[in-house]
Amino acid sequence: GDFCSSAQKTVNLLKTRLGEAVLTDFIGSRVMSWITYVLSIGVMFSAFAWAESLHDISIIAKLGMLENFVSMLVMSALISNPFLCMAGIVLFEDFLAGVYWDDTRAIFNIAFAALFIGAVSMFIMKVVSLVVVD
Repeated sequence: GDFCSSAQKTVNLLKTRLGEAVLTDFIGSRVMSWITYVLSIGVMFSAFAWAESLHDISIIAKLGMLENFVSMLVMSALISNPFLCMAGIVLFEDFLAGVYWDDTRAIFNIAFAALFIGAVSMFIMKVVSLVVVD
């Protein structure tokens, strides 16, 4: 009865619309992955600006256009793999545990805080985007 007719309708639907479903799923997952990445980069740079104002150091103003561009590209590339980014931050901070350089240590704190917050937001947004797409 009902099961056999539902199965037949499903087979007919898949015969006519399977390609569209696969394409829509692929495009949806790509769009969500790019939105996740861009939003995580935005969160990371917002955290960077917040940490700069907290430490009263303006790294972006001190660097030139090329140095800012390169540092932003490097930071964006680092959060593309959030687990390795967070593990690297933890290991590097452990290595620098007893070292206190005046402004240099503050600069490291600013960069690491921004990277850590960006990586955590990347983890959270990846899970949310998987829920949305699936």
